[in-house]
Amino acid sequence: MSIALKDKELSINQILKDLFERKWKKKNGFSHSISEKAFKNFFKIGFPDRKSEDYKYFPVHKFFPESPVIPDGMSRSGSHLLISSKLSDQQAIQLVFIDGILSQEHSNYEDRKEDLEIKFLNQISERDIEKLLDDHTESHNVNKDPFIELNSSFIRDGIYLKIKKKIHPPPIYCYYLTSSEEKKSFRNFRTIMEFQEDSRATLTEFFFSEDNTDGFENYFTEIFAERGAKLDFNRIQHKRGKEVLVNNVNIYQKESSLVNTFTYTLSARMLRNNLNIMLEEENCESHLYGLYLINGDNVIDNHTTVDHQKPHCFSNENYKGIIDENGKGIFNGKIYVRPDAQKTNAFQSNKNIVLTDTAVINTKPQLEIWADDVKCSHGATTGQIDAEQLFYLRTRGLDERTARALLLHAFAFEIVDKIELKTVKEYLTKVINKQLGYQFDN
Repeated sequence: MSIALKDKELSINQILKDLFERKWKKKNGFSHSISEKAFKNFFKIGFPDRKSEDYKYFPVHKFFPESPVIPDGMSRSGSHLLISSKLSDQQAIQLVFIDGILSQEHSNYEDRKEDLEIKFLNQISERDIEKLLDDHTESHNVNKDPFIELNSSFIRDGIYLKIKKKIHPPPIYCYYLTSSEEKKSFRNFRTIMEFQEDSRATLTEFFFSEDNTDGFENYFTEIFAERGAKLDFNRIQHKRGKEVLVNNVNIYQKESSLVNTFTYTLSARMLRNNLNIMLEEENCESHLYGLYLINGDNVIDNHTTVDHQKPHCFSNENYKGIIDENGKGIFNGKIYVRPDAQKTNAFQSNKNIVLTDTAVINTKPQLEIWADDVKCSHGATTGQIDAEQLFYLRTRGLDERTARALLLHAFAFEIVDKIELKTVKEYLTKVINKQLGYQFDN
């Protein structure tokens, strides 16, 4: 390790400490007690460096801004990005955040108050925020990632959304747009979503950015699925700038709940997804699907955890990656089966295609089982496009480029076809086909 890099690793904690003190002088925080507690917890963990096992393939310390800035307001240029990104679904609930600030102009949720409750954290009292977090985040004893603690330390705004009992609202879209106006920015945003008993919903988070963005983004989403709730949760990440994105998602499931998660990383310079699912009561079901497309010298890192805590639960995980040029992909999936979690069914698969000799994938599926009456399996494969399949398509009159695109399309769309929401599936189909060079009619 060079002296300069080592010095930077050591200095990031000091940079954050200085920023934290300057932030409070400007009174940008929403709760002193929450932020101070979280910042102390962060220093116990420390900023991930080359010695951090969970981040050893994701060199986040290299790309953290040396002089980070917390943006004060919303950029107007983000509206132009929204025009080209927003889906045309007139019935949907739309929540648009530009540079971490709610855009009332582009959002649409006021007429759905009988179905759901929405609160914005910068609009409620410090006491109410502390109670909200105590009732949700602090009541669940889970290992916290350092970026979760940083999120609580530096958060400027966030959203709490509750779907009421037995309600089936229209699709919910949350857009997180990043503009290029504020350089070296450090953005943090918190989302808390509660789906009450027997509710059913489809939630989609979009992460977009302009071409010239940079800085560091740190998002934390918590989802609470109560008894009998059913949720489809989509994440679509289409970051075109040079910023680093760390996205933590914790999902807590109660009895007989069903959660389907879909994570699609279409482009990003450097991105880390931490998806943690806790099956806290019996008869829970959870499906995890992921697709990541990597090119250039981009780095995409997916870490997943499925924690089976009680009996008679089922989980199924299927992640796929296509890595081109000098891209680097990481997949680390863990399944825990606790001693009380008898009759567990848990399956995990990670498959990757590398298109060049310089593309890299590090994959590590893991099982930790403390129960004896379970059915569990895991596996990973990495390879190139099948030469025999390519030859077969060439003999049927397709040129090599078209044949390769057809095979990649078939590989990727096993994951895309799992989505039921038509507008989201059409958007993904259009973007992914373009990136894969697939020109055929659907």
